[in-house]
Amino acid sequence: SNPRHPLYHLFGSEATLEQYHAMLASYVLRYFSVFDSLPDEERATCESLFRGLVLATDPKTVFASSNAMEALVNGEEDPSLPDIQEVLLSGVIRMADISNAGRPYHVSRAHSLNVMREFFRTGDLELAYGLEMGAYRDRDQGADGIRECQVSFIDYVVRRYAVSLQAFAAFSETCDEVSPCSTELIPVSSSPTPLATLLSHVVSTIDTNRGMWEAVRP
Repeated sequence: SNPRHPLYHLFGSEATLEQYHAMLASYVLRYFSVFDSLPDEERATCESLFRGLVLATDPKTVFASSNAMEALVNGEEDPSLPDIQEVLLSGVIRMADISNAGRPYHVSRAHSLNVMREFFRTGDLELAYGLEMGAYRDRDQGADGIRECQVSFIDYVVRRYAVSLQAFAAFSETCDEVSPCSTELIPVSSSPTPLATLLSHVVSTIDTNRGMWEAVRP
């Protein structure tokens, strides 16, 4: 958006790449007739849901999604209003998008360092364009900057979202019907569900990886 790339002029500054990906995905689905065997109404529903799930990977939606899931779990919002299944699906796709910290450390670290290299190259380009450099894009920050970036991302984004999704998975998977369902949260410990159990392991791995990053020193 900042250097006014052609994609900015096509999609604007909100979820620019996500809108681009959604457009390409829709084209691929139609080109290969993926949903053509479905009745018109079902096909339209599937295409709309698919586009919505792609747009759900916009990082700016993470906090709003976490707040919405927590409100539903705590009974602060009528569970008959949103589509519980769609909220869960979008939550899973968001978690997958930011879940690097939930993988084994040797895998997570390698990917994180690749992301930091991309950040540094982005910072170099921002300087070349005369733009303000974004956070954690200054390669001169070195190992301290990399450690701070990874720990902050885990603390403020990844772990909170994983915990919110874990609670919401227990909430939604223990309903007799997808929607509407009870506002009572059934604890994971007394009624474990497959997704909630998986996410509890992910949270544990995230905590382990945070400790590994915290220990990194130049």
